[in-house]
Amino acid sequence: MKKLLTSFLILVAATIQAQTPSVDEIIANHAKAIGGLEALNKVTSMKSSGNVAMQGMDFPMTSQIVYKKGVRIDIEVMGQSVIKAYSNGKGWEINPFAGKPTATELTGEDLIDMKEQINPVDKLIDYKSLGHTVVLVGEETFEGIKCWNIKFTNKESGKETSYFISASDYMLVKSSSKKSIMGQEVEAQTVYSNIKEFGGLKFPTMISVSLDGTPFQEVSIGNIELNVQIDEKIFNE
Repeated sequence: MKKLLTSFLILVAATIQAQTPSVDEIIANHAKAIGGLEALNKVTSMKSSGNVAMQGMDFPMTSQIVYKKGVRIDIEVMGQSVIKAYSNGKGWEINPFAGKPTATELTGEDLIDMKEQINPVDKLIDYKSLGHTVVLVGEETFEGIKCWNIKFTNKESGKETSYFISASDYMLVKSSSKKSIMGQEVEAQTVYSNIKEFGGLKFPTMISVSLDGTPFQEVSIGNIELNVQIDEKIFNE
């Protein structure tokens, strides 16, 4: 009887293991769901426009990226420009609402966050060539959606981010990570929804961010242009 039970448990474990895809299979299916690795690798630049909603107000936003070279985000707030940019290992920002009316150097986590955005090909998809590491944590459910939870570790900063990929359509559902704000560590959660196709690739056009469970901001993207001409001078101070 004991041997029979042991054999049964082994069989069950083997069946479960056979039904669980590897982390690389999940990421490959994620790339395919977006539009395919070949199409993603052809992206050299990206320009998106939309709005950022914060504290009951909407602000126009534009993001411009040149693959592996630079990124710049412009937000118009009550007639003034808030800018963040990164290129060649250096970042800067202008934010008159934070006492930075002229270009100020980005450091620490802000610099890391901007650097991570210079890769239009999802850094999770491209993790091997970028030298990052991933681990499949397991299966979880978020708002009724069965997801695969993948822990991503940035090779340079050691920062860990959990990515939740839908087990049904393999689109990114949410991500979460620890973030330092004004010297305090908080749990930052980003939820991705309202998937639309631009240039043959699929992107979430609604991105909602919460900090320790409290809504912080919501980004609504109206348009995305791929492989457009972008003057790289805009990344410089």
